[in-house]
Parts: sequence; structure tokens; C-alpha cells
Amino acid sequence: MKTAIYQFFNQKFKFEKYDPKAQKIVLGEENIQLFVDNINLAKEQYKKEVVEKLSGKRELQETPNWEVPLFVSYNSRYKAEGQPLSALKPFYTAKESEPERLFIDTLNHSRKVKWWYKNGESEIKYFAVLRRDDQAFYPDFMVQLKDGTICIFDTKSGMTAKDANERAEALQKYIKTQRKRGRKLMGGIAVYVNGTWRYNDSEKYKYDPNDLSSWKVLNFL
Repeated sequence: MKTAIYQFFNQKFKFEKYDPKAQKIVLGEENIQLFVDNINLAKEQYKKEVVEKLSGKRELQETPNWEVPLFVSYNSRYKAEGQPLSALKPFYTAKESEPERLFIDTLNHSRKVKWWYKNGESEIKYFAVLRRDDQAFYPDFMVQLKDGTICIFDTKSGMTAKDANERAEALQKYIKTQRKRGRKLMGGIAVYVNGTWRYNDSEKYKYDPNDLSSWKVLNFL
């Protein structure tokens, strides 16, 4: 961003590279809001015209043998945490949602879990499932059990669980396809209710907080 601002002053006003006059203009109290507003507009335009088009192309590219990335870079908002079962070490996090935090705690106390991976989003290195509308979604967690089973879970709560139809049904379609290829997969949308993790692995997703009889208990003990 700093380089782009200097280039702007160079192209429009012929300022020398890193000219201190550019700093004075940008940091002037009367100009700060103007730069903030225009930077935000530029970021929105870039996301719409560049990032979303590239993301759409990437999401349609199937990776038959996806693997947990060996390395992921993080910015200063992320802090290292000691997570012994995390596939990536050290484990970096900005701030997990409450369901994600509770799920990680459950995984760490399980005798069945070999390792877990907290998935990212919007980048080609992360694991994604294609939905019916040709958009991809990124499940929250991949988990390997000690018996070799790979579990894929997307943790939800409240309205996010209610609105998870597209995600849930796309995930079950993917799991079904992979099982036919001989892979040991399971998973689904997971919710934490009354101290118990429940997950839905039905081909037709339904969430009713007053009736979770069709949701299975997730037993990682």
C-alpha cells in the first residue's frame, strides 16, 4: 500500500520516490479520511474485478489428492498456540469462533484423534468442496483418526446451522463419491448442544434446534 501511494504521487505530481512531501499530504489531518475512503473503495473494486474472478476459476479446478499444506504464512494478527495434535506446528490463530474453540478442545482430549487441521479459506492451498451453484466452500476442520478415517467437519451454531443446506449437502455428496473410490471418510455439519457434539450426515440436510433426532452424536472419546 505504501508503495502504491508513492507511485500515485510520482505519476500524478512527479514527486521523487519516497518524497517526504507525500508523507505530509497523506498524514495531514484534513486528508486522512479522504485516503481511507479511497483505499477502501479501491480494495472493494480490486476484490470484485480481480480476486473474485480468479477465485471462481480456481474453485473449479479439482485437486484429486489434496494434502495439508506444509507451510502457511500469517500476518501479525495471528498468534502461536501450543496445540499438540495440530497438523501444522506451531498452530497460529487470530480468533476462533466459539464453536471452533470448543471443537478444538474436544479434539485435543480425544483418544481417537491422530491429528487435526484447521482449514483456511479463499485460497487454492486450502481444502474446498464444490457446491451446486458452482461456488466452493471451505469446511472448518479435517481430522484423521487413529484407525485411518478422515473426518471433515464444518462447525456451526444458531442461524449459521440453519442456513447450511448448500454446504451440508455438497459435503455429503463429496463424501459419498470418495467412499465409492475406497476412501474412509465421514463428517458433516457439527453443532454443540447441551454439552454434546452432534453432526448431520444426511444427504438432505435439515436443522431444527428443537428436534435433533436425525443428528448423530459425535463420539471422539
